Amino acid sequence: MQFEVGDLVWLSSACKDGYHHGPPAIVLAAYRDKPKIFLCNPAANAHMLEDEDLGAGIVYDILWNGEVETAVLGEWLEPLGDWLQPFIDLQDGKKKGAMKAPQF
Repeated sequence: MQFEVGDLVWLSSACKDGYHHGPPAIVLAAYRDKPKIFLCNPAANAHMLEDEDLGAGIVYDILWNGEVETAVLGEWLEPLGDWLQPFIDLQDGKKKGAMKAPQF
């Protein structure tokens, strides 16, 4: 399993260009199912899954932007990472060069 319940994650850009969508999300559940690209359109979802050659696998329910998103594929998520570490180091007096602001 790529992520555990309680992990903080970003929704990654489809281009995987280092950009993320919106605020971070929290993983609520992990289970085996087909991913849902279109939550309210099963026919379009089935067609897209067939076009992308995606079947059942590990998916995640996440709380993102105040709403629960179900059956999110792991490759659409990225770990939040340690983007706060430079700020923590500065607070603890461990200044290690210039801090860079996190990229959202």
